[in-house]
Amino acid sequence: MKALLIYPPWMRLFGGAMNYAPIGLCQIAAVVKIHGHEPVVYNADFCDQEHTILQNYHFTQRHNKYLTALFDEQESIWEEIKNVIIEVNPDIIGITAMTASLRSALNIAAIAKEWNPNVPIVFGGAHPTLMYQDVINNENVDFVVRGEGETTFTELLNGFDRQEFFHIHGLTFRTDSVVHHNPDRNIIKSLSDIPPPDRSTLYNIEKYRAIDFGFMISSRGCAFHCIYCSSPKIYNGRVRFRTPESIVNEIEHIQREYGTTYFKFLDDNFTQRKDYVLQFCDLLMQRRLDIHWWCMSRVDMLTATMAEAMREAGCTDIWVGIESGSSKILSKLQKGITTDLIREKVALLKKSGLNVGGFFMYGFPWESKEDIEETLKFAEALALDDLQYNIPVPLPGTKLMIEFQNAGLIMQDQTDWENYHQGNPAFFFSRDVPLSERDEFVGYIQNQFRQIADKTKGFHKNI
Repeated sequence: MKALLIYPPWMRLFGGAMNYAPIGLCQIAAVVKIHGHEPVVYNADFCDQEHTILQNYHFTQRHNKYLTALFDEQESIWEEIKNVIIEVNPDIIGITAMTASLRSALNIAAIAKEWNPNVPIVFGGAHPTLMYQDVINNENVDFVVRGEGETTFTELLNGFDRQEFFHIHGLTFRTDSVVHHNPDRNIIKSLSDIPPPDRSTLYNIEKYRAIDFGFMISSRGCAFHCIYCSSPKIYNGRVRFRTPESIVNEIEHIQREYGTTYFKFLDDNFTQRKDYVLQFCDLLMQRRLDIHWWCMSRVDMLTATMAEAMREAGCTDIWVGIESGSSKILSKLQKGITTDLIREKVALLKKSGLNVGGFFMYGFPWESKEDIEETLKFAEALALDDLQYNIPVPLPGTKLMIEFQNAGLIMQDQTDWENYHQGNPAFFFSRDVPLSERDEFVGYIQNQFRQIADKTKGFHKNI
């Protein structure tokens, strides 16, 4: 079957773009291709025209612009997507969705059904996995792949001619207006059992730059349980790794095939295993690939030995989850770290010669103005090379969502998922900021973070 796998537009609706190969879809494409199917991966958030490099404050300032583009059927991006669907002429369409991009994904499903009412539409990704009952109730969605999609989607394609769906674990589907939820599929035990992402399946691949191919994932899952993260729910708190050899082989292939020399690891926590990181760095140096790379980590996973090895192996930047400068808030978030530990590890990374970026959050219901000011002072004192600052969003599958619902801050039966993004002031619930002052105070916080970032040697980078 010819399968069109679509990453829906989201950043483009704000005037930006997400210009890299969607690794999850390319991973699925690699598997179904082996089984004789013809996958095409279309990143509808890709834009080779002039666009804004979006910063955190843009998502706040352009929220209304985004909603207008999202619901305007005459917006050019929807016509573009329709034309791609017509050109590819697929037998089946798969669409991935995060929470904030669900409405965009549903727009695409409607466009596809208008083109061909009989084309099967399959949804997958984090949000459909956690909210599959709501997603399958949309008239334009025929199947929902829950959890990891490589095996489930392949079995769906393999059995399509025979319409054999009831045996496929991890699949929710509808027949004659009746919804069926098959048993869950076990997570893939060994990531080495699946091939690396196939970037050659990208639609309009000739428009991608060398750097756009360099986004990588070496592991799945996170062993920690921060209250704002849905990863423990999706992966049952389990972490699995590809072998260091397979990652280095993939890097070597991408460098040879596309000329890529800079790579970004999108793992939740790249440094979860010290032995893994050291082995990976050793292999990189043995191969003499002459690349540079970027990753994310928890601060409590880092050691001087690890940082030094990473730098020697070409790592230039490491981003760490700091979130708050208040010990009280860190404890509430179940981060398992302290401000003293953050200071120690940031200093360690800087001493090793690595650029350090920090992620921050602000506006929790239990957070006071004083707590937020403490975070701002902490961010400035750390002298980071760059930083990101977000409003906490209560995503499905998180403890944060349950807390927000129990407190009456959000409804139990949400449907306006397009509003669930990190720049929306509607989720700023700091306890002593009245609604009448909220937007002004959010603007003040963002301006303070921008001033702190501008003092560093780095610059705002779109990650």
